[in-house]
Amino acid sequence: MTVESDSPISIDDYLTALAPGVWNDDDYLECPKWPGDAFAICCSLLQCSGAYSGIGTTFWTDEKNDEWEKETARLANEWRASFDVNDEGDVPVEVQGWWECVASCYALEVQQIITNPDLCGCLLRILAVCDEVFHGVGVVPFSTIISQGDGSTSDGGEDDETEFRHVAFWHIAFRLLKGRRPFSDESGENDDNQKQPLGATLCWRINANRMRVLPKAQTPKVGLSVRSLTHYISLCPQIRLKASWIWHASTFDAIEDSSHHCNLMLFPWPFTVYSNQFAAASENHQNGWFEYSPEDSSIGSVAHSIEERLAKAKQQVQDVHALVLPETALTSEQFEVVKNIALKHDLFLIAGVKQDASSPGERKKNTAEVVIPPSFGDGGWSYHQSKHHRWKLDRSQIVRYGLTSALNPAKEWWESIPVVDRSLTVFALRDWLCTCPLICEDLARIDPVGQFVRSLAPDLVVALLFDGPQLTSRWPAHYATILADDPGSSVLTLTSLGMAKRSRMINSDQGDRNCTVIGLWRDSVSGAVEIRLPPGTDTALLTVHRQEVQVQTADGRRRSLNEGAPIFGGLHYF
Repeated sequence: MTVESDSPISIDDYLTALAPGVWNDDDYLECPKWPGDAFAICCSLLQCSGAYSGIGTTFWTDEKNDEWEKETARLANEWRASFDVNDEGDVPVEVQGWWECVASCYALEVQQIITNPDLCGCLLRILAVCDEVFHGVGVVPFSTIISQGDGSTSDGGEDDETEFRHVAFWHIAFRLLKGRRPFSDESGENDDNQKQPLGATLCWRINANRMRVLPKAQTPKVGLSVRSLTHYISLCPQIRLKASWIWHASTFDAIEDSSHHCNLMLFPWPFTVYSNQFAAASENHQNGWFEYSPEDSSIGSVAHSIEERLAKAKQQVQDVHALVLPETALTSEQFEVVKNIALKHDLFLIAGVKQDASSPGERKKNTAEVVIPPSFGDGGWSYHQSKHHRWKLDRSQIVRYGLTSALNPAKEWWESIPVVDRSLTVFALRDWLCTCPLICEDLARIDPVGQFVRSLAPDLVVALLFDGPQLTSRWPAHYATILADDPGSSVLTLTSLGMAKRSRMINSDQGDRNCTVIGLWRDSVSGAVEIRLPPGTDTALLTVHRQEVQVQTADGRRRSLNEGAPIFGGLHYF
């Protein structure tokens, strides 16, 4: 059939293009057996048509919250229990009935979905049940489910076979989250051939290049968007960006004694930055590129400083759980030393690293390196995420940072780094603390990572900066406020003490008063908190703790209070 280029797109045309392995002429009346695929289709239709905006007015006005919560939980349990380790599950009868309503409207224009209240209601009901099916995904370790059964979803009276079938469902979901196909070679020998190029997705039959579904941590408390419809999973933007969601088997056992809080040591290295560390890039690059080179002769100094401050921190608060260093704080060699310190002290580590070029003529990478210690996983794991946007230095910044002897202020200078392998990784540190790192400009830019951050709604965004003082009046605070409002993430920004001290505003009477504001914390309860080092100190320890909150989706489903959200809990300095 020939489709005119200016003809409206129908539901059939739309789903044939986006989900050809699920929606086709032979069995489109059958609801996808895997809930991730069904969710992707329904959520995409609601989003593309804008039909979700009619919830509570145009449609969905007769549901009672308590009854609807019980109904979605019952259907979710039934769907999970239908899976077998060697086969797909069975769709609940009610869900199949709603799907048939959707399928019967295949000829309707996508933009006309909002005019059909029955269709909108069916799409939303399927979406809600699929969301409940994945309750706990990305935060409950697989080993916990195996040892305890599916405690987060069980009604308490199920037999061993039913609990085993819940485990079969989670086995499939966790393989998908690891970027692998559900029924590949269990020996692991062929796992590399089963990896998805774009990383994790909770879709099974839908190609990740067309639609992706991933876990989410926060439910927006304001506004009305398609993200307001779910607690546990989210439809990702159609952007080519590798996404990962990382959690490990022993994560929650290791931190059970401190599950209500988390202590993060903020080490704003380097304490001094010199103008001669900035220079025009090598002649192999075009004019207008600059490089910053961290001091590479102070590996012992870095190690000694961290060890000394860790000892002081443990005297004050007993336990330190994470260590954070700002953007380009370390060279590759320094990072290896700091990594070993983190592993020795059992610390979760996020550090900005200026990577060595792999070959002559290549640009050095600007990355966020993340290390998960043995108690958080099976022997310690490392991950890295490249910066997505280059820093542009203009005249005002060159003057403010005192770099005119190194860079001509009459020109605009761009950071000489490659912008490749764009990716975003979320790490589950607690069931209430899923965090992801961003590097400087990535916090401010909407494309591509900003859209993913809003979709995955991590509990805590950690922005590593090479910037001036982190004042509430400056740009990082502005973008932190946006994320705190929607999707509800808390935000930590951290810059180096050396760069904060170099920043001098023209005609400002502030002097040195703000040169030690190395970080900023922002959450939806405490507001913005400047992390200002008192005289005689150079390191801060930030405590965040769980706040139990009651949130609900736009259709009225409430979320467990146990999951909570991170809020400001206090600061220590040393």
